[in-house]
Parts: sequence; structure tokens; C-alpha cells
Amino acid sequence: MGGAIIAPILIFGLFVFGSGAALAENVFFSPSSTSTSVGDSVEYSLMVDELPKGLAGYLIEVSLSDGNVGEIVSASYPSWATLTNTTGTPGDTIRLSAVDLNKRIENGSRNTQLATIKVRGDAAGSTRINVNVRKMDADGGDAINAGTNSGELTVQAQVTPTPTPTPTPTPTPTSNPASTHTSNPTSTPYPSPSPTSTVIPTSTVEPSEEASPSPPPVEPTETASPTQIQSQGPLYLVVVMLAILAVIIATGVYWIKKK
Repeated sequence: MGGAIIAPILIFGLFVFGSGAALAENVFFSPSSTSTSVGDSVEYSLMVDELPKGLAGYLIEVSLSDGNVGEIVSASYPSWATLTNTTGTPGDTIRLSAVDLNKRIENGSRNTQLATIKVRGDAAGSTRINVNVRKMDADGGDAINAGTNSGELTVQAQVTPTPTPTPTPTPTPTSNPASTHTSNPTSTPYPSPSPTSTVIPTSTVEPSEEASPSPPPVEPTETASPTQIQSQGPLYLVVVMLAILAVIIATGVYWIKKK
């Protein structure tokens, strides 16, 4: 009799608690695990799998188990979220909060996005991304006791590509044309310039304005022909030269007196 009473009670309890476990809300990351290189960033969506009574708002804390590997640099929110607030970025631990004032998250909503975080890789290694639901309420004010699943980030050392050496082309030898001997031109001697005598100009005596008497006419002396000179001998030649010299002296004396 007692066993017959206990059996239905156990079956009812399993049904009730089993249904409650199946309907429990769970917060997780999508993707749950990813990798990046040092200096690069990746994004994770913070999700809740099921909201039987809708969502009024939440306050969630996200942190890295190893802050040397990475850093949470920023966070953003979906279009339904209002009165959003983020604190702690950039950093190893941040807080996210949002409210559904327009009641866009209805009863029975599934795979609802709560926020998106961006994580940068700082050093090679791996770190867990932990999530802690500080407060989450359903429409009507009932508290939501959600479970959590952490994510994971793997950071790989940045590999510097080895430069491929460029082959140096081998120069093709080119035959040099035979050098042509060019004889130096023979210098042509130039004749030395002959000294040129310089004529020193003599002063010109300007004639006086007054009329001067003309010098007495000199009678022409008969010049002996060569035949005559040869026939008359050297004495005749001396006499002729003296006569010419006398005429020249007389003319010179005349002009000296004129001055």
C-alpha cells in the first residue's frame, strides 16, 4: 500500500523537476571558442538560449581568466536593448546592462542576443571568458536564475613571413670591340710673327693764319744720267749729292725761321 502511494509521488516529482531543468535559462557565448593572432581582435555574441517569461533587463559581468593573453576592448548591444551601459572597457573585466522597455523580447523567446564583445589578443596562449549573471528579470519582475557557459580564446604568436630571396640575374659577358688606335695629331709649327716697326707720329706744324711769303723757287738741278755719272767718275757724284744736301738744308732753315 505504501509502495503504491510513493511511486506516483516520485513520478510526479521527476516530471516537475525534470521539466524545470529542461526549461532553465542558460547564458553562453557564440562562438564558444575561437582563435586569433597577437594584435588581432575577435567578437563573441553573448546569448541566452530560452526566456519562457520574456526579459525585462539584465546586469552581467564578463571577465578573462588570464588578462595577459587578451583584453576586452569594446561592447555593443542589439536593437531591442535600451538604457544600455558598459563599464570597464578596455579591460580584463567589464559589466554590461540593458533594459527591454519596448517589450520586444516576448515569452518563449529563444537564442536571444544580449550583447557583443570584442576581445583583442595580446600574447600567445589561451584564456577562458567567464560570464556571471548578476541580475536578470523576466517580464513582470520575476528573477531569472540563469546558468552560464564560459567561452575560450586562443591567441597564436604572429608569424613573420620569411622573405623569398630574389635571384640575381647573371650578366651576359659582352665582347668589347677592338680598340682603335688613334694617332695624336702632329702639331703644325706656326711661323713666328715678324716684329713690326711702330711709326711714331711727328707733330704737324699748323700754318699761320697770316700769309707767309713763299720760299724762293729752287731751280731744278739736272740729274746726270747713269751713263754720265759713270763717264764723269766719282767726283761728279759727290758734287751732285752735296747740291741736293744744300737744297735740303736751305729748305729746313727756311721753315725754322718761319716758326
